[in-house]
Amino acid sequence: MAAEPDQQPQTPIKLCTYPPPRLSPTETFKRTSQYAQDPTTYLLQTLGKEAFESQKPRLILPDTIDLDTYGKGIHKQNFEAKIASLFGKSTALFFLTGTQAQVATLKVHCERAGRNIVAWHHTAHPEIAEESSWKFLYGFERILLGRHPNQLPTLDEIQSVLNLPLRRRPAVILLEIPCRPLGCQTWTFSQLQVISDKCREADVALHCDGARIWESETFYNSTTTTSPSPYNDPSSSSSISIFQTLGPLFTSIYLSFYKALQSITGAILLHNDPTFILQLSIWQRRAGGNAYTLAYEIVDCERAVNE
Repeated sequence: MAAEPDQQPQTPIKLCTYPPPRLSPTETFKRTSQYAQDPTTYLLQTLGKEAFESQKPRLILPDTIDLDTYGKGIHKQNFEAKIASLFGKSTALFFLTGTQAQVATLKVHCERAGRNIVAWHHTAHPEIAEESSWKFLYGFERILLGRHPNQLPTLDEIQSVLNLPLRRRPAVILLEIPCRPLGCQTWTFSQLQVISDKCREADVALHCDGARIWESETFYNSTTTTSPSPYNDPSSSSSISIFQTLGPLFTSIYLSFYKALQSITGAILLHNDPTFILQLSIWQRRAGGNAYTLAYEIVDCERAVNE
């Protein structure tokens, strides 16, 4: 049926789609090389002096860029610490892929709890996009959160899982913030506070799949009563961002660098306990993720975060 003359066809709204690549591979390699040679000069030229100075408090400006070997390197460790601090965490571990980072993290949570049980929504990445590695490689028992695959699990549905007898209770609950398969729906900050508190009461870890959490910054800034984020206000001298407010609600957080930030690849896992990260590094090694060096990927991710 044709539209009435005074009606304009509506353009569908797309949420959390991948933006088109800004650079060709050759240009990406070139820029990353230039950044590695002199990060400050590169950012001054790329951002402009005014933007560089206004954003300087949140930029990652390394003193040294070295070649890490099997996870050890000054630049790598400094980068991990800087990203952790952005989310109110104290320690982190860089991974090549989020798929590897998340299931390894869930495994450490299970080891610590003594229960190899995890819980996530029907649309969680390990459920729909990882060829059931959670079952075949890590041997998890899995509980699906919520009755409806097309809706976020409610607080009551999450509470019902937390109320399970200890031997059947999950060691960790995974929440995707925001939930891409559901059009980037997410929970409000106050709802996340309740979920976080209830998980602590039940002695269940709360893990954040933050693959697209960078994109949710505007939503949480506009709906949360907290200090405004300096990332949205370059003139702000505040060191508290919405991410630093969200971060403490979760026991662990996974971030992606190649989606919204458009790095070449890369992921990171954030936590507050160095011994947790040590256990995680063992699982990274077991999964074949402890590469001889990740220097290029880390430099490129740092460049992407700064830009």
